[in-house]
Amino acid sequence: MTIFNTHQWLRSMTLAACVIPATAQAAVLSDWQGKPKASVVATMLDQEVTWSEVELALAKASEADRKALNENSEVFAAYVKKLALRQYIIKQAEKINLDDSSAVEFSVRQAYDKAMIDQWLNQASQPESGFPSEEAIDAAYQNNQTQFIAPGRG
Repeated sequence: MTIFNTHQWLRSMTLAACVIPATAQAAVLSDWQGKPKASVVATMLDQEVTWSEVELALAKASEADRKALNENSEVFAAYVKKLALRQYIIKQAEKINLDDSSAVEFSVRQAYDKAMIDQWLNQASQPESGFPSEEAIDAAYQNNQTQFIAPGRG
């Protein structure tokens, strides 16, 4: 596997891509081969990994994982290698039409269903628009505490 740029600058820019808005990324990286999103970060088994693919994968990584990837070039190289290997395996599976198999279709349907359920539950658990914020409820309670005190039974 060839990783074209493993030094701190690339790792920092890749990790920052998860936080910095796209316009700022483009400005910072405008001189990186002219097209930063399409720039090849690594190749493995004739499979190229581009900046945008690394960026998408890192967006799903935890803060601790991003920190480890930023601080250790070996960890970063292993991460990119894993992305390239994953893409290679998918291409090989597509060549033998595994994507048309009933087992894959069933797994895709299950993943879709889980994503839909997760999204619905997340949306359903959000308060309706206009519902007071936690801070507003707390302030109302603090300002009206005497109304919430019940007289003691004697």
